[in-house]
Amino acid sequence: MNKIKTLFSATTFALFLASCGGSDLDVAPSGVLTEEQVSNSKNVDALIIAAYSYLGNDHYTAPNFLWPTGNLRAGDAHKGGNGPGDIFAYHALSLYQPVVPDMESFPPDLIDLNNKKWVRNYTGISRVNSALAVIANAPDAIEDSAAKQSELRFIRSIFYFDLKIHHKHIPWIDETMTQDQILLTTNSDLSDQELWDKIAADFEFAANHLPQTQKDVGRASALSAKAYLAKALLYQAYEQNELHQVININKDKLVKVVALVNEIEQAGVYGLFDDYANNFLFESENGKESVFAIQRSLNDGSPDGRGSWPSALNAPLAGGFGCCGFHVPTENFVNAFKTDQQGLPLFDTFNDFNYDKVTDAVDPRLDHTVAMEGKP
Repeated sequence: MNKIKTLFSATTFALFLASCGGSDLDVAPSGVLTEEQVSNSKNVDALIIAAYSYLGNDHYTAPNFLWPTGNLRAGDAHKGGNGPGDIFAYHALSLYQPVVPDMESFPPDLIDLNNKKWVRNYTGISRVNSALAVIANAPDAIEDSAAKQSELRFIRSIFYFDLKIHHKHIPWIDETMTQDQILLTTNSDLSDQELWDKIAADFEFAANHLPQTQKDVGRASALSAKAYLAKALLYQAYEQNELHQVININKDKLVKVVALVNEIEQAGVYGLFDDYANNFLFESENGKESVFAIQRSLNDGSPDGRGSWPSALNAPLAGGFGCCGFHVPTENFVNAFKTDQQGLPLFDTFNDFNYDKVTDAVDPRLDHTVAMEGKP
């Protein structure tokens, strides 16, 4: 009987709520903007900046500085840290051991780390798609709508480029798709080459509709879009089968890569510093060697800022830093900087013996790249 009474009371209360006037309970949610509120140039630009900011929303567990999946896999660095179990996923990346489909042979943190990267990229893509949808629905209200679309498509393809080089087959989701279509999308809808075509198309659109340079630091330009387009085409030119073996080299795409690089160089905007050290000094940030860079920030209103979390673990243990000793250069990497007495690389013999800082000639860029005892 008690159950029936309780149920009756709950039902009566629900009916009471349903009968209340809308003026009491129908409250507009706070912190939410309608599409009408953002459909103007100023607010759309805020959506664009929100998309840019997500490029810096990475972490040492999911970095946009690709040392774990780049330098570790290439043999240029050891994981470091406090033994193999300290971020075991990075240790696994350096081993080239088979990973079984159900991941039974690796602990859960490997799955978690990979999923963070995936989720971050698609969250960034979602921000871009939301902004593009606003522009598409009110093009006449948006000043320079083609340029704004270009910036967004440039940012979107950076996220997709990162996904593509890590996963090869990925779901393509853009601003034209309904929620039902998104839910039906799989990573096999487009072929390897079709995905590269999509990424290249975004970069090409940006290259065709953006100014050659931008007044605001950190914004994409036609030249930065051309640089990313060249990089995407360079990957795409080496066509692979499903076993990742190169089965064809598309020479037309390589010719276009060279043409794009020539256009960038001839523009005269980028070049080499007289002093290589300027690449690492804050006074020279966004200098002439920087084609496009994530803009890091502190005290920007977010909980933790947009500092360089991707390299947070990489300070050397020596010298009183205390943490964390990750991303340790290998002897093989250091040896590659050795030169003959004329300053030319030792292509065939560089790895015969390990580098001796007292006797071996070396490319001076080594000292800006690898910290060593006994050197500045």
